[in-house]
Amino acid sequence: MLGSPSFQNFCIEQLRYDCWEEVAIRNTLWPTPDQARDIYWITSPKSTKYEDMKYEGERKHNQLRRFVASVIAVIHPLGRFQEDDKLYHDWMKVVEEVLDIGDDIFRASNESWIDVKPWHRGLFNVEDTPIRQRWKDMVEGNKR
Repeated sequence: MLGSPSFQNFCIEQLRYDCWEEVAIRNTLWPTPDQARDIYWITSPKSTKYEDMKYEGERKHNQLRRFVASVIAVIHPLGRFQEDDKLYHDWMKVVEEVLDIGDDIFRASNESWIDVKPWHRGLFNVEDTPIRQRWKDMVEGNKR
């Protein structure tokens, strides 16, 4: 259930809306440093520890991580705060402690976010088979 594309798309859609509301409407930051750390922690397939989050292959396919890294690249917290600001140090700590997040943010910052922001609809949806096709495949015994 949790791995189903429909559920993942539902979650991304809710986060997309929440992000849009926070960043575009309220002019506040989403995610916070703790939220970014937690998202990377819960999406790590091989670890329950922050320091063991390096793994091969799946990082680039995780839409939630791509979404979060893209939002961080757009809000640019390290460029927004002064070095003596607590939030600057909180973000630096996340980038230093959470393996992969710095690389993901760097990758996302190379994309053009001028006209389309990460919180715009559909950019991070997981490919999903329509329900009618899934039922047809199940009936015919063609499990995917």
